[in-house]
Amino acid sequence: MTVIPTTTLPPKTAMCDYSFSRPVLGALRGAGIKAVIRYLSYSVNGKNLTADEVTKLHAAGLGILVVWENLKGDPLSGAALGAQHGAEAVRQAQTLGYPAGLPIFCAVDFDTLNSVQTQQVVAYVGAFSYACRSNGYQTGFYGGSRLWSKCQQFVDVKCRAAASSWSPASIVWSPEIRQGNTTVIGGGSVDMDWTTISVDVWLPQSTDLPVLQQGSRGNYVRWMQATLAKLGYKITVDGVFGPQTRNFVIWFQTSRNLPPTGIVDQATWTELGKI
Repeated sequence: MTVIPTTTLPPKTAMCDYSFSRPVLGALRGAGIKAVIRYLSYSVNGKNLTADEVTKLHAAGLGILVVWENLKGDPLSGAALGAQHGAEAVRQAQTLGYPAGLPIFCAVDFDTLNSVQTQQVVAYVGAFSYACRSNGYQTGFYGGSRLWSKCQQFVDVKCRAAASSWSPASIVWSPEIRQGNTTVIGGGSVDMDWTTISVDVWLPQSTDLPVLQQGSRGNYVRWMQATLAKLGYKITVDGVFGPQTRNFVIWFQTSRNLPPTGIVDQATWTELGKI
């Protein structure tokens, strides 16, 4: 058995997101919620996810995803601010121990009024995404389908905001997470969410890991690649086990005195788990 940092939630799993409120975690679990989306920002007034909260959420059996939102209108400021915010979101995520391979959501919690504003949002999201992807994270997009359709080349995971006017029916986009109504649970105000497909969250678990080899795909490959990237390997974290990934696995195996097969077996997983 190996401890890995993520758990996969199946479709139709209940989640919630909240900023300043602090619902009783046992009450969230009692309501059937399996994971929360929490904030990163420059706020010093209790909005942000903290290391202590991470410990308590995991102890309660609740998975975690993170979203960056500083000021609501920030994405209208364009690329320079997007790059700055992306770098800070990555820094905060890494400080907390948030696993590479998971998404950092970028909140675009509004709709634009004209093409100039839209171009600024696209530039912001693009620069934010570059910072995330360059550090082994996926880029999440929280907002509506109209703006997502302009930014989609920068986005890996989508969370549909509750405001229906931001997501016209003419745009087909299949968000992995959907936001619902606001409610009060355990003394705290939360926005209800649910998964539409399987979604990985930060919740460590012990598991037997699959054997990976060239041709394998998926989240286990992505996590393995992200772990190798921590060692300085210039590996693409895309969840696809191609020839490049195989070469990096061989180099890693050689460095750990393992047979250089290029296949990630249990012995290789054990060594990766030490990183």
